[in-house]
Amino acid sequence: MMNYNNRDMKLLILSVAAGAGHVQAAKAIKKQAKLDHPDWLIDHIDCLDFLSLPPKKIFFDSYGVITKKAPFLWRWIFNIFNKPNVNKISDKIFKNLILFYTDKIINYINAIKPDIIICTHPTATNIISIQKKNLIKKPKLWTVITDYEMHLFWVNKESNYFVPTEKIKKELIEKHGLTQKNIIVSGIPIDNIFYQEENSEFLKNKYSLEKNKTILILSGGQGLIRADKIVKEIMKNKNNLNLVAIAGKNINLEEKLKKIKPPKNIIYRPLGWTNRVAEYMKMADIIITKPGGMTVTECLALRKPLIIIKPIPGQEEGNANFLLKNNWAVICKKNKEINKIINSLTKQKLASDWPVKNSAKIIIESIYPTQ
Repeated sequence: MMNYNNRDMKLLILSVAAGAGHVQAAKAIKKQAKLDHPDWLIDHIDCLDFLSLPPKKIFFDSYGVITKKAPFLWRWIFNIFNKPNVNKISDKIFKNLILFYTDKIINYINAIKPDIIICTHPTATNIISIQKKNLIKKPKLWTVITDYEMHLFWVNKESNYFVPTEKIKKELIEKHGLTQKNIIVSGIPIDNIFYQEENSEFLKNKYSLEKNKTILILSGGQGLIRADKIVKEIMKNKNNLNLVAIAGKNINLEEKLKKIKPPKNIIYRPLGWTNRVAEYMKMADIIITKPGGMTVTECLALRKPLIIIKPIPGQEEGNANFLLKNNWAVICKKNKEINKIINSLTKQKLASDWPVKNSAKIIIESIYPTQ
């Protein structure tokens, strides 16, 4: 039994930067842990920083290329590895790769000897479970599922779990044989800034916008949405609007956005990467985005109507189905439909009754019971 009176509690959070959401979840947990327990020793590392170039390029950098250039291929990969027989074979291959390539990670962990490890990506969980015999200290292992649909990649019977919904908890128990006591429904952890209320009209004034309906387009950290095409379509809208389009780190997309000239009835703000996304989300009346697990959760916490654009096959399609089933979003399949959807949503918002809760705080309180 862990000594919870130890002021030198060591918490290690492991992420894998295959998509920004896993890293953001880890950062949210770290931030909350520091707020709640400033005396703890808290560290967050990304496993990719410890991998040599060949496995990093083959297994993780290729993810972004495939999902952008050949989404049909990613759908096939996602579905085929969600079959138990195939998953068993891939597990054996993956185990050998982990044993061969992850010594640097294990050496780092052995140097700090954490009491608890929280993983926000299944690869991180597998590294710890497969390499546990090489760990000097055996930490308690937790995994945080960061999407609203299960996949066999996440399943590891040696880990405890924080899950987003009761449905996923039930699936882990009934389909995958995990025990109820090892699974906590926490929700997906997001930055606590999304739980801090700010007046949208004040924010619009801060950014020199009118008191019109504000449309926000989020292209994702890597700018995977062709936001320029969506913007050009919205420019045909006859209503008075504020339109903010964020390109993320996609410099080419940012340049395209800045070349677009708005009509007189639309105030237009094209942006590249910004650390003020939360404020733009808070002032928005409608958010247009891809349905990544983190973005979905942030929008639900803010009670924002969502228009979903081209979900990535697999996990994002699962997130989209979760939203559509609960009537918390609409999906735009063709750009020419966007204005019709915007105009209908400006008249009647999608009402989210999602129970807002600080998931990162629930996670910290669960790994460190104070009662």
